[in-house]
Amino acid sequence: MQKAILKVLRLILHKINIQPIPNLNCKLILKRSGLNNVTSIESGIEALKLCEAKKFEVIFCDQNTKHLSGWLFVQEVKNSPKIANTVMILVGTTPSPTTAEKLKQYGIPSFLGTPINSKQLMEALSAGLTDAKHAGSIEYKYSEAKDALISKNAPLAIEKYSALRTETNASIRSTVGLLQSYEVANDIKGAAEVASTISVDDSDSPSAIMAVLRSVCAESKFDQCRKGAEKLLDLTKETIVYFRAVLDLVNRYRQFDQAEDTSLKAHKNSHRGGDFSLAIARGQFLKGNIEESLKLIKKSEKEFGITLEGMNLSGVCYRHLKDYLSSKKCYEQALKISPMDAKVFFNLALSENLLDNNEAAIRNLEMCIKIEPDFEKAKVKLEELRTTKKSA
Repeated sequence: MQKAILKVLRLILHKINIQPIPNLNCKLILKRSGLNNVTSIESGIEALKLCEAKKFEVIFCDQNTKHLSGWLFVQEVKNSPKIANTVMILVGTTPSPTTAEKLKQYGIPSFLGTPINSKQLMEALSAGLTDAKHAGSIEYKYSEAKDALISKNAPLAIEKYSALRTETNASIRSTVGLLQSYEVANDIKGAAEVASTISVDDSDSPSAIMAVLRSVCAESKFDQCRKGAEKLLDLTKETIVYFRAVLDLVNRYRQFDQAEDTSLKAHKNSHRGGDFSLAIARGQFLKGNIEESLKLIKKSEKEFGITLEGMNLSGVCYRHLKDYLSSKKCYEQALKISPMDAKVFFNLALSENLLDNNEAAIRNLEMCIKIEPDFEKAKVKLEELRTTKKSA
């Protein structure tokens, strides 16, 4: 039996990579079994990025992987709308992180405790590869559904995940896939209906929680977003990725108070970044602490460099302090970073107007509208300045 398995594995050896590395013992067993094309990586987060860029036939995952536990890594791979379904084997020196039933829902037949012997390893590989290739198996069906989702074939993805949801008794995995399929279809109502069936309190899948957060934000249910985000960030506090995901989401919906809270929590967990610093600075600005906001922006610039967002926020701060010349300089600096940014041209025009440089203000507004023809505030301001010019 083992020789037959090894023959099959050798036939597809050029496509087989295994990562993240579970431990030295497992890697030695793999090499002794003829699997020499092994990619090793220590960070679960880096492994996720790699999996988005490259398809792997088999992934071995250690429960004690850096930055993201092995079990969370398995769920992220299986739930990601960017990573193809693949055979996964979860190992570890500690007891299984969850129940056998939950493991099975994510295509993991069993948790392999170390030390692992050659027979256990090859049996796990054989079972996983056989299941993945069998047209009637759940994993095969998930592969079809995931392929449709990745290719953004929304109708087919909805069809496949709906069938899987029925077959798996509405498992989290199938439910998240269906929700993501509705998102691809831009069906907010459909996504919301599916999201309402996921209990964030009972979910330990970051992808599942993020999917729910996106859905509730689309429906402007921001209190639910805050509650779900707290659960997610407590679950994944060791990695910066989900802090950034939440920050990007709440910024998109202009929930700046939650953006500030998220960033403060990131700092508390030793996660640093210009995006977090500027979110905190913006929070201070919105509270009326303009000078404190400017101090935070300058501190962020020293630590992380000058950014478009930072220059825009600085310009607004100086404008509120009636330092219109400094405001103008900030927007001119912002244009060096983003030369065709309609918002920057609009803000620069406001500063020029406040400096009584109305000709320059008009030119900037005209450029703003040329870049973004539907910029209504710019149209109104341009008409106002042109009227003032005529009556002067």
